[in-house]
Formats: sequence, structure tokens, C-alpha cells
Amino acid sequence: MSHNKQTAEFLYLLCCYLKVNPGCLIAVSDFDKETGSKLPLGYYDDVYCYVRPEMVIPMFRAVAFPDYEADMLQILRELFAADFIKVHWILSGEVRYRPQKRIGSTRKRYITFYRRKLEPYMDKHFKKEAEDEKD
Repeated sequence: MSHNKQTAEFLYLLCCYLKVNPGCLIAVSDFDKETGSKLPLGYYDDVYCYVRPEMVIPMFRAVAFPDYEADMLQILRELFAADFIKVHWILSGEVRYRPQKRIGSTRKRYITFYRRKLEPYMDKHFKKEAEDEKD
């Protein structure tokens, strides 16, 4: 996997997984309805999709690429530069790419995607793929 293409490949794999597994994200309001045997990839609300970083890379390895390695800090920087993710500025002026988010009574780290960016990206990408398959 090319270092320069890691962000595009990460986004592609994430979108493919979300498209094939529409139930992998749970509404924040339904967090308490999780089944104990199946952990969700993350949550969503009206503005954001909260993806669990500890689930993403293992999921990619299990689904398609057993040797998948990625520079997650570089990917997060590029996603931030493209305005795909929400970040937090801390007092030292640094950017915290994986802020904690309280969902329910727990506090975990999530990659917080803007739905207004992620969903159009998915729609455009998969529309193009469907047109390519017709040809």
C-alpha cells in the first residue's frame, strides 16, 4: 500500500464496510440497545459519525487485507486537512485527533467524522462504481 494513498484507501475501505454493513453504526440514542455479542463499529447522530479506532484496523484486516498496516496519524492529519473529521485544539496549540466522547456512561476515543462530508463522498463514490459496473 502506497504511503501517499493511505488516506484514500482508508476512506474507501471504511465506506465499503459501512455500505455493506449498514447496521454497524448505531444511533447514539440507541447506545443502550447494543447486543453484548456484537460490538458496533461506532455510533451516529444528526451531525457526526463516531467510529471506534480500535475496531477499524482489525476490521480491515479481517475483511480484506490481513497485512494491512497504516500510519494512522498521517491518515488523521489528511482527513483533518480535507475537513472530514472533527478535532480538538488543546492549550499547547496541538491538535488532538482522537478526542474522547461520552456515549452512555463510558468515555472512549472515537474518530469523529462529519456526516455532511462522509455521506456525499460515499454516495458519489458508489454511484460512480455502479455506473462502471453497468459499462
